[in-house]
Amino acid sequence: MALLLAKGLSALLPVVAHLLTLLAMDGYKLVRMRMVLLSVGFGVLAAVASQRVNVAILRHTSLDLSIYSKNFSPLVEEFFKSAWLFYLIATRRVGFLVDCAILGFAVGVGFALTENILFLSLRPEAGLVVWVIRGFGTAVMHGATVALMAVAAQSICEQKPRIRPWHFLPGFLLAVAVHSAFNRFFISPAMSAVGLLVGLPVLMYLVF
Repeated sequence: MALLLAKGLSALLPVVAHLLTLLAMDGYKLVRMRMVLLSVGFGVLAAVASQRVNVAILRHTSLDLSIYSKNFSPLVEEFFKSAWLFYLIATRRVGFLVDCAILGFAVGVGFALTENILFLSLRPEAGLVVWVIRGFGTAVMHGATVALMAVAAQSICEQKPRIRPWHFLPGFLLAVAVHSAFNRFFISPAMSAVGLLVGLPVLMYLVF
């Protein structure tokens, strides 16, 4: 039981801690907690929708799981994760880059928590190292990609008198590229996690 608890905490706590850190760094405090929680909830829905779409595509195609996870699942998952921020930005319900980063990361938190809880229920026998990597690497990646997309999209849209769908494309493609690169593990899962832990604070510092 103690080992299972350690696995759960390793898989779930790091990404929540990152979100709390972002909220603490926000000197303006313009993002309401209600909106943050709504964003986390949307991330949960995005995870459920992505899982169902991914399973359906794999079931009806002959794609290898490894190939699919590197090239296609990032498109599906980033689309569903980004939809809430697409709406908020398009309707001018969020205005500052800091707000976009926080709400985008909050979506990723909901997504990552749902995904890791599901994986933990399916693979409880996996070693503690796996869950540390998922908690500090994969989960944080899910938050970072939506935050990047949102910041990039808002940077473009705030300069436009009318927002068009293609204004979101550069940010969306950036999120997909980062997600796909992480899934390919160009170096190693552990080093990818370390890279996120080092790079994300620097990136968020520049945004804030």
